[in-house]
Amino acid sequence: MLEASYSSPQAFRSRESARRTRNAEDHRRLARGVDALVLASGSVRSLGTNTAVEGLAEELGLGAHDYVCVELALKQRRATIVCVPTRLWHQPYAMATFFRLKEGATAGGHRTVLVPESFIRRQPRLDNALMVSAAADIDINASDRMSILAFLLENGGGTLSEVASLVGHPDPVGAVLHLVTVGALDIDLDAPILPTSQVHLASGTW
Repeated sequence: MLEASYSSPQAFRSRESARRTRNAEDHRRLARGVDALVLASGSVRSLGTNTAVEGLAEELGLGAHDYVCVELALKQRRATIVCVPTRLWHQPYAMATFFRLKEGATAGGHRTVLVPESFIRRQPRLDNALMVSAAADIDINASDRMSILAFLLENGGGTLSEVASLVGHPDPVGAVLHLVTVGALDIDLDAPILPTSQVHLASGTW
C-alpha cells in the first residue's frame, strides 16, 4: 500500500510541489547572500540582473530557481556572476549546461563567472556580510562622517568600538558599518566582527 501510494500521481505531484517550494526558498536565501556580499564589499556595485544572460539561460533550459544572476560594476569594468546552487554544482550534466551558458554569454560580450553556492555561504563572511548590508540604508550626518574620517586619518585605524564611540547616531555601530557599504571604510569580513575588529579607511578613499 505504501509503495502504491508513493508512486501514485497525487503523491508525485505532492513531491514535485514540495521540491519546487524548497528550491524557491533556497534560491531566495542564495540571492540574499549574494546581495549582502556585494553590499558589504563596498567597492563593487550591483547593476541588477543581466537580462541577456538570463535569456540565454532560458534558451538552454535553465529554470528561474536554478541560478542567481547579478551584473557587477567595479570602477570601469563589468562582469556577470552566475551563482550555481550546490544541488546542481555537483551534477555533470547541469554543469555542462552552465559552462555552455558561460561560453555563450562571453561570446556575446558579457564576461561571466560561475560561482558555487559554497563560496557565497562561506562563514563567517556571510554572517558578517548580512550584518554589514543591514546598515546600507542607515543615514549618517556629515559631522559624524568627518569625525570618523579625521580619527582614522590621524591614527591609521581603530577598533569598531572606538570608531563607533565617535558617532552621535542612535545606532553607532550601524553608522560605521554603513560607511563600509558605501566604500569609505574597510573591515575584515573573513573574521568574526567584534568590538575589537579593526576598521580602516578604504583603499583609494584619500
